[in-house]
Amino acid sequence: MARRVTPAQLGALIAALVLGGILGAVGLRLTDDSGPLRATETIERGGGTLETLPEAPVAVEAESIRYPAGFESTRTHGGPTFMIVQAGEVEIVEGGLARAYEAGEFFFREAARPYTMRILEAATLSVIRLLPPGAEATTELED
Repeated sequence: MARRVTPAQLGALIAALVLGGILGAVGLRLTDDSGPLRATETIERGGGTLETLPEAPVAVEAESIRYPAGFESTRTHGGPTFMIVQAGEVEIVEGGLARAYEAGEFFFREAARPYTMRILEAATLSVIRLLPPGAEATTELED
């Protein structure tokens, strides 16, 4: 005589199979190094040495700025200013030396050091500034 499966038993079996599949997928995901759960490599690295830091208290400002291609400005900053090129290409000229930065690259500027920024390709920069009280974020200089 064949044994019959009740609807309750069938439901429990289906639930166990679904739950087992979900737990198996989660377990694989937790042990897999290729997903967003783990950093796998450093893509770009930048750095340098700041000669001076502002005294406390320091205002920390962050913003994203878009610049059109062809924009050019000679300027200084009121405190150390850190920039990451999110898109486009930027050229920084200081002391007759020029260096271009592309998407993903990082650079910083010290306070009160004049430089020229040229936007070679429409760009978006993420900017973090450390400003002492009363300091202007950016001061445009005449050429």
